[in-house]
Formats: sequence, structure tokens, C-alpha cells
Amino acid sequence: MTNACIERPRPAAPNIDATLHSIRIPPRPSLLADLQQEIDRPDPNLKTLARVVEKDVALSGAFLKMINSPFYNRARKAETVEAALTGLGLNQVALLAGGFLVRESFHCESYDLTRFWETSSQRSSAMAFLARELRAGSSALARSFGLFADLGIPLLMERFSHYPETLRQAQDSQCAAFTELEDRQHHTNHAVIGSMLARNWKLPDDVVLAIDRHHDRDVFEAGQTSLPVRRLIALGAISDVIIHHYTARPLSAELQRTAPLAMIELGMGNDEFDDLSNTIHALFDQET
Repeated sequence: MTNACIERPRPAAPNIDATLHSIRIPPRPSLLADLQQEIDRPDPNLKTLARVVEKDVALSGAFLKMINSPFYNRARKAETVEAALTGLGLNQVALLAGGFLVRESFHCESYDLTRFWETSSQRSSAMAFLARELRAGSSALARSFGLFADLGIPLLMERFSHYPETLRQAQDSQCAAFTELEDRQHHTNHAVIGSMLARNWKLPDDVVLAIDRHHDRDVFEAGQTSLPVRRLIALGAISDVIIHHYTARPLSAELQRTAPLAMIELGMGNDEFDDLSNTIHALFDQET
């Protein structure tokens, strides 16, 4: 019996609406709103931003750890929150804070999300590094997309007890795109839910759209999406390949299909991929 790819109808709209209303989207943290309010001022004050960040000890530590990580390769270690914010720059502060605070907003008691958060963090760091090295767009947007891209997954885990089986099937599917299989099983998918969260948290439009479309088969076709969005999705795909190699996990069928297209989008050859992959693996080693 052949494993034919059969086109199946999408779920009916009323079912989609009912499902979306049943999924809990975490509210935007007040601390993130305070940061964004100061950043949006005509003349934002770095000391005021530092005082806002210092309200959360864990967030303060996260900023210091990030700016002093091997991925930033700073000559001098930042020892204060204000120094960390200065090194990061205003454009990155709210995006990075959102990525950190999102963990505190998720409470999925039924599943251990340790590996999920590790992968999200590694993807974020790898994407920011690749964006800089390849001059493929904003490293701040890349880092934010890396953190938020798959956040619909724990929300769907929380909502559907059988969602882990959907994940397994989606990873193994030779025919359907990841999100197509989710749609059939749950009347929505993690890309839609993740983009809703990103929009509610007021992330940049390019990040929201990239999250929404990062499993679309035609995303790299001419005229389908804007250059910044295509670059974010391509950087995410390459970063996921690098992470899978680092953790000795096999690539999903979809990632095997997407990675060559992402490399073309980024103008990356095999030798360059190997060099960058080895560098990022070494940086991961330094962070452990």
C-alpha cells in the first residue's frame, strides 16, 4: 500500500472560532508595558528603563547574563543593569524582556517544558548571531522571533490532552505541513496561536507575520511575503537545523524540505553553513 498524500478539507470556520475562544492567551505583562511606554517616549531615559527592569530580580539577571554571553563577545563585562541596557540598545530591550517574561506567563502543569525552553533560547541566540553574520536583517527581531515562534505549542498542550500525539505525527509526516495536520486535529495550529500572542503583546508586525507563516510551504516563492519576513523564517529554519545537529536529533521531514529553500533565501552555501554551524555549536558549549 502506497503512502499517498491525500488532500483533506480544512476545518469549518465555526469550529475554528470556537477553538480559538477556548485557548487561554496569556496577557501582556505589566512590566513589559511599562518598558515599552518609556521606550516610546520622544527621549527615553536609560536610567528610568533600568529602574523598571530592576523591579524584577530575575529579569535583571537575565539581561546581565545575555549581554555577557559568548554570543555578544564583549571586551568588558557589564556589571549593572544600566550597563547591560546600554550594551543592548533601546530597540532590543523590550523585545528581549518579552522573550524572558513569556516564560513566567506560561503555566503548563501537565508537561515538562524544559527542553522546549532550551530550544527556544538556543534558536533565539543562533538567529541573532546568524542575522549579524549574514547581514540578513535586525538581530533584535531575529532574537524575538526565535523566542516566540513556537509559543503556540505549550498553549495547545494546555488546551488539548492529546496534542503531544499530534506533535509526533507532525514531526513524522511526509506529506502534510506541520500546521495542516494541527488544523485537522484541533481546528487551529501553533502558528496561528503564536501570532495571536505576539500581536497581543505588541511585538513588531514583521515578527507577528513571520510567526503566522513560518510553516507555509510557499513562503519563499516570489511575491508571497516581504523580504524581512522571509529572512526571519529562513534564519529560523537554519537555526533549527543547527540545533538538531547539536542535540543529535533527526530532522523532521518538513525541516528537510525547508532548509534548502532557506539556504537559497539567505544566499548560503554548504561550506558557509558548516562553518557557521560549528561556530554556533562552540558558543552553545560555552553557555552550558
